[in-house]
Amino acid sequence: MFTATRPPRSAGAIERLYVLWLVSTLVLLMLVVALAVFGASVVERQGRALRELAARQGAVEQQLARRVAAPPAPQRELAPQTEAAAPSPVTVPSAPAREAPPPRADAAGEPPAALTSSVVDARLDRVLRPGRDQLYELVDERAARELLAQATLPEHSAALSGAVHARLAALAALLRDDALAELLAFGAEERGTPPVAFLQIVGRRRLLEGRVEEARALAFQLWQLTPRSPAAQLLAAEALMAPPETAPAEADSLLDQLAHAPRLSAGELGRLGQLAVRLERWDVLRRVVADLAEVDGASGEFDLLRAIAAIHERKNVEALAILEYLREQNPADYDVNLWRAVALLNARSFEAARQTLEALPPDAPRPEGWYWRGILALRRGDADGAARFLQAALTVDARYAPAYEALAAQALERQDVTAAVQHLDLATRAAPRRASAYFLLSLAFAKSSRKDDAAAALRQALALDVDLLATARATEVLTRLFSEDELAALATPASAPATTVPAGAAPGGPAQ
Repeated sequence: MFTATRPPRSAGAIERLYVLWLVSTLVLLMLVVALAVFGASVVERQGRALRELAARQGAVEQQLARRVAAPPAPQRELAPQTEAAAPSPVTVPSAPAREAPPPRADAAGEPPAALTSSVVDARLDRVLRPGRDQLYELVDERAARELLAQATLPEHSAALSGAVHARLAALAALLRDDALAELLAFGAEERGTPPVAFLQIVGRRRLLEGRVEEARALAFQLWQLTPRSPAAQLLAAEALMAPPETAPAEADSLLDQLAHAPRLSAGELGRLGQLAVRLERWDVLRRVVADLAEVDGASGEFDLLRAIAAIHERKNVEALAILEYLREQNPADYDVNLWRAVALLNARSFEAARQTLEALPPDAPRPEGWYWRGILALRRGDADGAARFLQAALTVDARYAPAYEALAAQALERQDVTAAVQHLDLATRAAPRRASAYFLLSLAFAKSSRKDDAAAALRQALALDVDLLATARATEVLTRLFSEDELAALATPASAPATTVPAGAAPGGPAQ
């Protein structure tokens, strides 16, 4: 038998494997060492960069510390003749050293020391004065800016009282530096002084700018701080009547308080009169016009209010004469043109009234123009056109009571009592003191023989306007339902209901 022989194993193959293992191990070790060296160099560079950055930061902090520690050069209010004597920029030989003279007071007698509350108060008296329709107005803008820059430095402002902070906030607001004004107002509150003038100035400005939500927030903050202040009540009522979401019921409740407020300025009386017109409170308007006639400084606003009052007193010729004069002075004034159109409509100059109303800007956020176009269409027998214009007025202001009332009158003419009651319900919700809406509501209930509901509505109408009793006695649908004695009983003041708080009014808010 033959035995198979195994080929001899080569010793070189094992050695080669061993050598490869050694080489790969050495390469791996070299790679690890290289990475370690590279990482160390990176760490060293980063550490050096951080040390340099820290050194630079320290240098900057030292410079800032030296600036803060160095007392500011006293800023003196120089008299005009000293400005021309400024030192020449040309270098001159230095004079022998001598003792410096003692510091002098400036031209106004104010020492160049740290500003105190009394010093700032005195300087505020020179740059502010009582305003026509707000607490303050500027006298000297340049001096005001200089005072504000000095008084708000940290070394001065920390020692100033809350009352001074409040006045400085008003000054910053008048200069339209809103960020600084808010900061100063916050400082006044921290020191226990409410920034009343700041809230009044900024709230009024936001209202004029159309920033209604901000204006309402500021107005109600002011009203909560000083609920008995006519200025606070006036601003709150104006904010409530700002479109697009007006609140006439709440504004009307404030108007009652304002109507009996003493010591209103000419500007405040003018604004109160405008509110009375918006709310159709002709009793308040008559009182405002009478007060403005005795106040100095009443001009254009007084003339417009006088013309509107004349329209509602059926003095159409007088009203047109005033409005024509005002139109010559300001041809684009919305209110002047609106009330001129109303006067023309009352004079049965329908075409001239139409042209005037159509010339009003259609994108104005005011419902009155659309409303009077609807009334004009009704006068001309265009019921469909009137409905379109009245709906357009409600698109601008969904709580515009006169438009609901006019739509209800249309519904009553076509014997649609249900629609009339719905419109009048919305009208009385929007304007709880609108006597004509309650009177129409009594007619709607009377047409459907709902005597108790008609009596309740008529009682409210007569409580708000007793002159409607004569109209009720001449209205057949009411005389069929009520006797003369019953109508007289409904008009007795003892049965007048108390005004309720409108739905949605916040407890303790303006509606109360």
